[in-house]
Amino acid sequence: MGESDRMFEAFQSIARTGLHCSVHPYNQPLMDLLSREALAAGKPHNVRTFAGIYTADIVWRSAVAQLLELQRETGVRLHLLHSHAAGSLRLIRRAKRRGQCVTAAVDPKYYHLTKQDAERQGPRAAPAGYIVEDKDRMDEIWRSLNDGTIDLIDSDHAPHTLEDLERFTEDPWTGPFGSPQYEYLLSLVLTDVHEGKLPLETALTLLSENPARLIGRYPQKGAIQVGSDADLVLVDLDAEVHPRDEDTYTKSGWTPYVGRVLRGAPVLTMLRGTVIAKDRVVTGSPGYGRYLPGVPQEPVPARGRSYPGLDVRPRRDALVHF
Repeated sequence: MGESDRMFEAFQSIARTGLHCSVHPYNQPLMDLLSREALAAGKPHNVRTFAGIYTADIVWRSAVAQLLELQRETGVRLHLLHSHAAGSLRLIRRAKRRGQCVTAAVDPKYYHLTKQDAERQGPRAAPAGYIVEDKDRMDEIWRSLNDGTIDLIDSDHAPHTLEDLERFTEDPWTGPFGSPQYEYLLSLVLTDVHEGKLPLETALTLLSENPARLIGRYPQKGAIQVGSDADLVLVDLDAEVHPRDEDTYTKSGWTPYVGRVLRGAPVLTMLRGTVIAKDRVVTGSPGYGRYLPGVPQEPVPARGRSYPGLDVRPRRDALVHF
């Protein structure tokens, strides 16, 4: 944040298209100020100091507050990424109750990676621990996942190389950081289901149905219905998954979940009726994927009628038990 005039103009233009606008809600000027203060106070110039500031609730909450006000004026379909700050989630919940056109997503790495992961893996697990060990944040994240405040589970997949992370270790304020997430995302969520933190139907809605609704592609995507694209994932809910660097497909060649035991795994994946992965082996052919543009929806008048929101009720027609 820090350029509210430019954001306002962008929101006005996007609102006229009927497409949604995804925003990384982050107050960079405040992050810079807090960093200068911390380093001037003698805190070490290292990953731990950076991570503590980077995950500060006020850095995220203040950005969300501004974005929600800009949305309220322009009527843009606002989608907020990385919604893990307790203050952000409370603001989003209130905005939804007012009927504002806002949806939100959260990345599992923020509420799965711990300080123990950071101690064991260093920058591979950054900014681990500062959220998991904050009970207020964790309570708010799980409440929001289950009550519809959070609409999507996404990944924030950042496949940096280990060489990239060496630069981050040298200077966390300028070096790239983040971790590859795609390969074990589903198993992470299924582990939460196994532990009773999330109903299976809700997990399905967050991972599949609501993303399709957000881009206007439901029920072509995100559903098992006559006329849908036959995108299917068969899972073994009891399978044990042991993430290993050497088993990853991404070019980065590592995972921050190495050494974990996860519960639940995909055993077969179909895209438009064609098997593209089976038993953790990719069988699909390059070029079979297709780009799907978002479908415009009727813009919501600024300060006008309420936005109906995504229908976050679990739908049994998209889930088959064997």
